[in-house]
Amino acid sequence: MNTAAKDQISSRDLLFSAAAYVQASSLLTAFITGTLRQSSWVGTVAAYALALILLAILLFLFKRHPGMGLVQLNDAVFGKVAGRIVSFCYFFFIFTLVSLNIGDLNGFLNSYILSDTPPIAIVVPLMLVCVIAVRKGIDSVFRLGPLFSALQIITLILFTVMLIPNMKPANMLPVLDLTPKEFWQGTNTLYSLPFGDLFIVILAIPAVSNIKNYKSIIFKGFTIGAVITLLIVITDTLVLGPLLSNITLPRFLSIRLINVADVFTRMDIVYAYVLIVLRYFKLCVLLYVCSLLLAQIFELKSYVPLVSTLGILTAIYSLFLFRSGSESSEWAANTAGIYGTFFNTLLPLLTFIVYLIQLLLKKLKAKTS
Repeated sequence: MNTAAKDQISSRDLLFSAAAYVQASSLLTAFITGTLRQSSWVGTVAAYALALILLAILLFLFKRHPGMGLVQLNDAVFGKVAGRIVSFCYFFFIFTLVSLNIGDLNGFLNSYILSDTPPIAIVVPLMLVCVIAVRKGIDSVFRLGPLFSALQIITLILFTVMLIPNMKPANMLPVLDLTPKEFWQGTNTLYSLPFGDLFIVILAIPAVSNIKNYKSIIFKGFTIGAVITLLIVITDTLVLGPLLSNITLPRFLSIRLINVADVFTRMDIVYAYVLIVLRYFKLCVLLYVCSLLLAQIFELKSYVPLVSTLGILTAIYSLFLFRSGSESSEWAANTAGIYGTFFNTLLPLLTFIVYLIQLLLKKLKAKTS
């Protein structure tokens, strides 16, 4: 196993880390609100239901292969050669996710806060901090989960109360005024990336093997994150209504409207800080799992020597992924869902089906012998 001996996670840290991982994407909901508009909350509920099925399948597979990481599980189901190919597909997906998340955060900071700062001056310090944290062990990262999750929940409550004067129930209508294609596109985008890639947290299972009820804890953490996302979508819809389809960052604009007695204004700065720390947390988890998978694929004793190299490569890759923020937004709205579905849905389903076929063949063989 390629986890360091110290990489042990408590049940509390796992619960809120799973929630914080989902919450890190809940602040950037433009990729669904632009398509689903006032029906975004329906799409959020549908995406949550789909993701629950995926989580159940993955946790079932890990339960049937106790003590195994993803690479060992794929080897057991597909054989070593085919299993390593499947594992490398997961590695490539997570490697890309690291770069995409760096690019998203860099794009946000460059557009709204540090507009005159070269992207490389943002990406390099950000990745350096992530590399230092991951090299210390995933337990040190997960200990931040409760703090970051609580920070998001507190600010959500405060922002919601402050936005009440700007809310209009009529903005929730019309509901489901969409074509089936639009509804599926928006729902699948939310399912595939913010919700569907929660399976990456499950890949830290070797580090949580000391937790007996880790499956229910992950479900609870995911539910907390999904509820937070739903509340954000509903709040933004009540405030912005039909404007949702034309806004690049609806959450940011909603919070900018806060003005309580000319005292509490420019709360978007608080939003920016929360977004940064949550994205930092998600980047650390992604970089850890990316390093862990590669170490397991090549049967290395530790993932730690790979962290710095992968951090550098993903940082460089993030600088060349998209030429502009609009290109990134267009990809997220139209292509990201299809791209993510192959890795976080089709590959797990293929593993599940092959495993069930193997079980069936074993039972038939036992009956005939």
